[in-house]
Amino acid sequence: MLCLAQGMAFGVGTAGIFTLSIDLTISTQRSAGNMIFNWLARLGMLTGIALGTVLYLQYNFETVIHVSVVAEAIALFAILITHVPFRAPIGVSVCSFDRFLLLRGWLPMLNLIFATVV
Repeated sequence: MLCLAQGMAFGVGTAGIFTLSIDLTISTQRSAGNMIFNWLARLGMLTGIALGTVLYLQYNFETVIHVSVVAEAIALFAILITHVPFRAPIGVSVCSFDRFLLLRGWLPMLNLIFATVV
């Protein structure tokens, strides 16, 4: 159950930070910026797994938790000091699910659910 909660939190966080990176990158360099950000996210995941394993084997689980909390605090501070200009949407309804529940997205969603269960 803990793995499920961590995976869901990671997915929401990743989606949010990728959306922010798209909004902050100028349109002419958006593709290159997305590629760099994607590779840095992959490198960060691999580094986190390696560092967590080394810390757990060398020290104990409490050290892994402390290092994780410090890394999370640094990341949160970096996000908080990032200036994001507010752009109000024009002509948007109060409640709309069309961005998230597209009909063509159901098949990939089911595919991802089956892949994670297996």
